[in-house]
Amino acid sequence: AAGSPEATLLLRQAFAASGVSKATLTRLVAAAFPFELDNFQMNAVQSLVEGNSVVAAAPTGAGKTVVGEAAVFIALALGRKVFYTTPLKALSNQKYYDFKKLFGEERVGILTGDVVANRNADVVVMTTEVYRNMLYSAKNDRAVGGYDWSRARNRSDDDILTSLFAVVFDEFHYMNDKERGTVWEESVINSPPSIALVALSATIANTADIREWFAAVHGPTDLHESFYRPVPLKFGFATRQGFIPIFARPKKGEKVHGRDAKGPAKKPAIHPVMKNVALVREEKDKSKRRMSRESFPSIGFIVRSMRRNEMLPAIFFIFSRVGCNRGAAMIASERGELVTEDERLRILERIEEFRKQYPLVLDEDRITQAEKGIASHHAGLLPIWKTLVEGLFQEGLIKVVFATETLAAGINMPARSTVISSISKRIGPEGVRKLTTSEVLQMAGRAGRRGKDTLGHCLIMDTPFEVPQDAYTVLTQDVEPLKSRFAVNFGMVLNLLSKRSTNDSKALIEKSFGNFLALKRMSQNRTKTSEIDEELIELLQEAKEFLAAYDPVSLQEYQKERERLKAEIRSLEYLDLQTLANKKDFLESSLSYSPCGRAVLFVDRSDILNQSESSASEDEDVIEFDEDGENDQIFETDEDRKVEELFDGKFTRNIYRHMESGMFIGKVEDEPERYAILTRQNRVHIVTSECLLEADLAEEVSSFTCTVDLSFLPPKDKWKKVSMDHFFVPGWDETRDLVEHIPEKWSPVENPKIGSQLDKIERLKESMMTKEVHSAEHRLLLLQTVQKVATLEKKVKLGPVKNRTMEGTWQNFTNVQNVLVEYGFLDDDLKVTSFGELGASLSAENELWISLVLSEQELSNLTPSQLAAVMGAVLAEGSAREGSYFDFVISPQVEDCCERLAIAAKKLQASQEKNGVEIPIYLDPSEVGLVESWASGNTWPELVSKTSIEEGDICRRLRRVMDVLQQIDHAPLVSETVRRNARLALNVMDRFPVADQVTYSVHSLDRKRKVQTPDETSDDEGSTDEDSAVFIEPVDEGDEGL
Repeated sequence: AAGSPEATLLLRQAFAASGVSKATLTRLVAAAFPFELDNFQMNAVQSLVEGNSVVAAAPTGAGKTVVGEAAVFIALALGRKVFYTTPLKALSNQKYYDFKKLFGEERVGILTGDVVANRNADVVVMTTEVYRNMLYSAKNDRAVGGYDWSRARNRSDDDILTSLFAVVFDEFHYMNDKERGTVWEESVINSPPSIALVALSATIANTADIREWFAAVHGPTDLHESFYRPVPLKFGFATRQGFIPIFARPKKGEKVHGRDAKGPAKKPAIHPVMKNVALVREEKDKSKRRMSRESFPSIGFIVRSMRRNEMLPAIFFIFSRVGCNRGAAMIASERGELVTEDERLRILERIEEFRKQYPLVLDEDRITQAEKGIASHHAGLLPIWKTLVEGLFQEGLIKVVFATETLAAGINMPARSTVISSISKRIGPEGVRKLTTSEVLQMAGRAGRRGKDTLGHCLIMDTPFEVPQDAYTVLTQDVEPLKSRFAVNFGMVLNLLSKRSTNDSKALIEKSFGNFLALKRMSQNRTKTSEIDEELIELLQEAKEFLAAYDPVSLQEYQKERERLKAEIRSLEYLDLQTLANKKDFLESSLSYSPCGRAVLFVDRSDILNQSESSASEDEDVIEFDEDGENDQIFETDEDRKVEELFDGKFTRNIYRHMESGMFIGKVEDEPERYAILTRQNRVHIVTSECLLEADLAEEVSSFTCTVDLSFLPPKDKWKKVSMDHFFVPGWDETRDLVEHIPEKWSPVENPKIGSQLDKIERLKESMMTKEVHSAEHRLLLLQTVQKVATLEKKVKLGPVKNRTMEGTWQNFTNVQNVLVEYGFLDDDLKVTSFGELGASLSAENELWISLVLSEQELSNLTPSQLAAVMGAVLAEGSAREGSYFDFVISPQVEDCCERLAIAAKKLQASQEKNGVEIPIYLDPSEVGLVESWASGNTWPELVSKTSIEEGDICRRLRRVMDVLQQIDHAPLVSETVRRNARLALNVMDRFPVADQVTYSVHSLDRKRKVQTPDETSDDEGSTDEDSAVFIEPVDEGDEGL
């Protein structure tokens, strides 16, 4: 019965029998799996049998999911229930289908924001947000976030919680997510102690802290860690010459930790070939050489090489949708088959089945790619199509998937190999950043299929924007620790104060992970307090006195803007490098056949050493209070110098710092191609295309005669070397006559994105220059002092750490309270009012704002589609990509309503700012036509034809609106008209492909509710006339006209 639903029946008999030891029960649970468990898994199962909570941390692919499944087996054996939570709806869907096979269809249900099925089941898969909302709902006797668990099950809240054996938190490391991490902390501290918590996490640095926190706030908890991968993982560096091992083989008897070992040990050495590649690149970087595009591997080269070396199937991680689509199209256009004829026919059969079930949503290019064993996978695609891709990949029919990093976040798509296209990524307004070690390992961990592969492969691509050493470094650094992301919001405050006093709420907040760590640090530092150096205290006091004249908030805000400006400058330099790389091929082909006399721009590096030596600042402003007694230069980094140059109007981009104009007078060599460039100093520079910036190709050279006899060039051993790409020699009489025809430097033609980036930098600079801090006499000294104070405070430890952490969190709580009191959601005694009940029932980023919108009387005058449109406006996060268009007609009523809401939003924003509350308030009418069109019954082809945003984005926007419409049905105080219109709008929007019954379906229990139309409303509140009611039923998908 191992690996089948019948295993549960046998376990139930064993757990019901008397006298069976816990060791025997542990072995029986292990026997329920169709494979032998390793020691890590067995130890975790034993802890669960003993009734303890468990923190299980292991590399991706090491089998920690078995621990969660064991918790399910034990719960079913005990006749109790289990919740299995995941961070992603897609992962919840996948677990739901996996668990139905493992535990039996009737025993498994799902409850996410998108799909609800068999919610009374013994095993319910859900997103972590849903579990958090259920905890608030159970404690406050109300629906939260649209889910009223007790009403649906017709059972008391206490019964629901006491019937639970365990809650499993899959991918627990998501607690590190800046925006969503608070959900995991709230879930842990609100869970009843009677429930076992099972946290499954990728390898993290502070697992011991997590275990201690669980034990402190919840109950007995055991930690089980593994560094072992059942399928070893080999890391390679993909270059144009081939795949190079990143790590050297350990010497005989030497234990290294690498990323496959069974425990921590010595860091692995870099492979000698890899080290040579890194040294060569380092030399080129020192000489400021730009390597040609041909120096780096193409996607096609890598896929062809992987096919020859039997390294497929593979996941190719690219950090942009466009990049994923381009990669898939590129490989599909190449010769060579990735799939056999039999596999191709099986793919076509699956696609034909999909076409019959979901007509008119297939893209012919994607079908062609899939037929060849190629697919892309990212948020811009329809969820139902991604489900098909995932299925084909799991069956081994898709050989290469080009995916964004979200695919690495737990979705079960193991491959033989993974390829990471770059170890840096753009992150919006923050610019470009390097990937963390945890992120790289999460993606790498998808490689190596248990039971299929003896070795997994992860390749990191060589690119112009990183150096080989970066790949080695990111793989050998320590993984990042989990941090507290506990965040106070309106919904949390209202739900806590609904059944708790202020003091009890504070006691609960004190259980946060951040406060736990602060208390731990405080305890560790008590012994050091007596050893504090008095000189450091004096130094800190001197620094604080210097800062006392300035507003600390203004200083902090200015510092943040300065860091953002640095990031934008980094992004600009990244774009410059991309632009030059794109120009290179064109310049090579143009100059190879160009006549003598062509004007060019190039990088004259002959004085680069002198330039770099003069970059240090001579400013006399220094920090006087360094604990080591040493003065610090104002420009601690090159980025600081660039920022100050920007403010002074002296900023020059890196690629133009040594730009010079010259005249092309001929080609000197072919391998590599070297060009002779004459400058106004009558100097002939012999350069490769790496030094070229631009050539004036607007018109033919005809204003003068240009002939140069390059035989006058001295022998190569007489050339003066600047770098391998740049030599120069003095000119001669013939070249001196041409100098007068060399033009002055001009501005090169640039990518429009660079202009946009320059505008962004200029706006940020102007904003900073209006700040009071910017005009301070010793601005730079001031900013450095702020940083020094932070460093000194860590050493001096003035005041308990607990106070700094907890006081900050509690101050946020108090600030939110103040806003809620101002708006009547709390009374003067901090009791939740009827309006507060409305806010507490909602789940949104800003529950107060959504509550205020739902309280607007004007909503009752809107039609169902107009109501949906308005909700779309207040949920819009301004996420439409730059240049997106929407060709929809918006109802005047919707525009009028949005204008009135803008006044309310401005007022709320003022209140939040006054009270120090930073919670987003969204109102963007630009996309509401999309929502109104779909809610009015327009077809999917009509919808996509009127906007440039991708289908996956359309789906996500509409589903977000539908989620809130479902919450309205449970929300108190909402007028019956608005409630009815919400259900009617939901009824129209609930159709394919937005709702597909696989990745998204409207909650059936919420749909079949009696709704009276306005002209049928009876004054008799006790009327139950069935004829006066309309039942909202799901639309038959076959009648959608798609």
